[in-house]
Amino acid sequence: MKRDVFSFFLIRFFVPILIIGTSYTSFSQCIPDTANCEDIGNPGEICPDTLPSGMQGVPYEEIITIISPDSAGIGDVSTPLVKVRLDTVLNMPPGIIYESEYGEFFPDSVYCISLSGTPTDTGTFYLGITVTPFIDILGNVVAMPAVVDDTSIFIRIEAPSLSELTNNNGFRVFAAFPNPYRESTQIGYSLSTPGEIELLVYNMLGRMVWQEKGKDLPGRNFFKFTGNMLPPGVYLYSVIHKDQIINNKLVKSR
Repeated sequence: MKRDVFSFFLIRFFVPILIIGTSYTSFSQCIPDTANCEDIGNPGEICPDTLPSGMQGVPYEEIITIISPDSAGIGDVSTPLVKVRLDTVLNMPPGIIYESEYGEFFPDSVYCISLSGTPTDTGTFYLGITVTPFIDILGNVVAMPAVVDDTSIFIRIEAPSLSELTNNNGFRVFAAFPNPYRESTQIGYSLSTPGEIELLVYNMLGRMVWQEKGKDLPGRNFFKFTGNMLPPGVYLYSVIHKDQIINNKLVKSR
């Protein structure tokens, strides 16, 4: 979908991904994802297209790739850009911050910005973003008026899931969130005593496709599962603590 510079930068600025075979210049410690985020000739691209929801009290991370536009629609004229400066992002969910090593974005370059934290409140948070575009006028770089947008892009933070499985010894496993998931999900669990914890994931043929072990103190903890090597489909998972096993279902979407 074609976007002018204002719509483009008034949309999403948060996080790293993977770059494969590109001639773009990339910045920051993250790696942009040009395997899935491609410049198809429009003035700028942003990936992913939709920010995933989060859950109150559950750590949130998202990775976004930005291919900076080379022109802006100023009035009815398409004007080449020198750069765009990100000024502020307002109305972030409490507990979540955005971080970037660069506050300025140059044409035909790829950037990464990180969005992370633990949400402390629920609701739908519409992001208010301010940017300043810069153009060249007779050899001078001139800042255009800052643009403020109460964008339709939002992050939804939901209340903790009431769905949980438990046994008589106080060992609890909370439903994976999000589920279905596309890129990553978190499987929460709560221990009453310290000890080893193990996550096993099986496909519908009963073959184990993932195994992960850890050691935690009493309290609530999480496995972060991506399953990036797995095809979309339905999976079964088991969380094991000592001789206690709790099972549930997980769906990876396309």
